Amino acid sequence: MKFTIENVGPIKKAEIEFGNLTILCGKNNTGKTYITYNAFNYLDAIKYFLRVDIDKEYSEKLLRAGKISIDLFGYLSNYHAMFKIAMENWVKTESWRQMASHKDYYVNTKMLLEYDFYEFEAFVKKQNGEEHFPITKNCILHINKNQDEFSIDFTIENTGQELPDVDMLHKHLEGFLSFVFNSFFSDTFIITCERTGVACFRPSFIYSPPKKISLKKLNEYDENAPKYPRPMQKDWRFGVEFKEATIEKSFIAEEHPYILDYFSDICGGKYSLNDDLVLFEPQGASGVKLTTTESSSAVRSLMELNFYLKHKAKRHQCLIIDEPELNLHPENQRKIARLLVMLINAGIRVAITTHSDYIIREFDFMTRLYSNPDLAKKLGYNRNQLLKADRIKTYVTSPIGNTGKYELKEISVSEENGIESSSFDTSIEDMNFIQQAIQMGEVMSDDDFVFLDNNCGREQ
Repeated sequence: MKFTIENVGPIKKAEIEFGNLTILCGKNNTGKTYITYNAFNYLDAIKYFLRVDIDKEYSEKLLRAGKISIDLFGYLSNYHAMFKIAMENWVKTESWRQMASHKDYYVNTKMLLEYDFYEFEAFVKKQNGEEHFPITKNCILHINKNQDEFSIDFTIENTGQELPDVDMLHKHLEGFLSFVFNSFFSDTFIITCERTGVACFRPSFIYSPPKKISLKKLNEYDENAPKYPRPMQKDWRFGVEFKEATIEKSFIAEEHPYILDYFSDICGGKYSLNDDLVLFEPQGASGVKLTTTESSSAVRSLMELNFYLKHKAKRHQCLIIDEPELNLHPENQRKIARLLVMLINAGIRVAITTHSDYIIREFDFMTRLYSNPDLAKKLGYNRNQLLKADRIKTYVTSPIGNTGKYELKEISVSEENGIESSSFDTSIEDMNFIQQAIQMGEVMSDDDFVFLDNNCGREQ
């Protein structure tokens, strides 16, 4: 799938084709957060904003006959047009609000998600299963979808004297068809840079909820807009709801416990939940349990990822992490890169923004070692820590002349050359050049310092 966004913040135009691993890098204030947050909001909105419309006669017939079958094939060709109209309306009416922004900032904004129709058709066809929904106290709607068929069977089991309301029944039919189609687009889960604040102030969120105030006071630009972008709100909500989250057990915890062991090595201990209080037990410190405010910034930075891995991770989900290197030592930055590849090989798509050369280089190593597992093993890499080059998409924000606007450029990734990390090359060359000059103990010609003038602001 390819996501396109135009005219948002400093971004003139950006096109991202999502891979199993998608990397977005670039300098500060070049639009990475705008791209990441808006892409998340768009993908998250599809599930709720796009409704598949069906003729009401289906609901009426179901009430009369007690059973109907709906052929999905006829809806497939119309879905793209419905998708396009629905998401264009979302961009106009909701995108600015979900970014807690001013409506005028999104007047010329365009967003588009392109997907392969044949993959979409195959996805719908292979869906199968049974669902049972209570419509009223005495009425249950039974739904059955067989794999490799385009039809869905609906049956009503009614034990009461009154039939359910036809409008209510119609909403259930449309809702289920929308779910079948919209499930093609990956469920998304985001961990933002605000995660350390969530970890630190979480007790205040839980025990001292903010007083309700008017929406007008929440945002000085527009009274209908929230105070914070939706990704940040999702972050806050997840941090508050750890107790509810622990009811579930992720497929990572059930099928890939080695990933949790590796994660424990990165964070240097284990997290636990005592009622609503998150505690951290450092390795080798038996009986010592620290609150998040007593723990290191790295522990706070990794807290949400811990609960996600154990309780919320789903197959084929897209996990978005804003700067996974946040507060981590270079050694752990390398390890977090390996952890992300382990998640990809377990069946989760990963998208990150990063300023870390350590993370980029570690991805580079794991890509170039993919076809040489013997060498990888000698260097300390497991097979599930290697990733094929064609599963990676890497992009860097690039200035458009002197306009103050940016676009995205794709960075080449290959098994032979790895990732061409151009975003960091200039800074690394600068530092190598300065180190060489210091070691030689002399100043070179001004011509040799041209790139330092451009990138580091050397005094003239």
